[in-house]
Amino acid sequence: MKGQTELVGLVLIVLLLAAAGLFYLKFVVLQPDQRPSSLEAVSQSTNLLYGIIHVPLCANFTALDFLDACSSQRTLCDEPQPCSVLEQQLPLIFDPVFHRYIGMNYTFSAQTADEKNPFFKLGMKCKHGSTQARISPRTSNQIYSLSFDLCAKPV
Repeated sequence: MKGQTELVGLVLIVLLLAAAGLFYLKFVVLQPDQRPSSLEAVSQSTNLLYGIIHVPLCANFTALDFLDACSSQRTLCDEPQPCSVLEQQLPLIFDPVFHRYIGMNYTFSAQTADEKNPFFKLGMKCKHGSTQARISPRTSNQIYSLSFDLCAKPV
């Protein structure tokens, strides 16, 4: 009788170890690709753009206010070069999300509706294609076209 109890205990231990091994394989070794699909990437990038334009960078001035000042080359919040504030602050938001969490490069650009070339660019140029999100926010001075390109990884 004592031998049967020990055998049942041994079988339970083996089953628990097998279950733990399966969980390890499922969640650690066989992790699915963490990159979002292109539709998810566009949706997330668009949401990020809408969120970014409302981020306060100085006092009551948002990133959109700084983009507006950058395009018209005017001083904002005692900063004679608002473009440099954007160059310093936006990577603090973008880089942790796209470089560290998703593992993708990006390009952010801003241009006025009547210009062909962007007045502000940030990030790396995509080498293998990209997924693009675009919004057109309006200020009292101008309509802007903001685009965000998520670079595709080579296969």
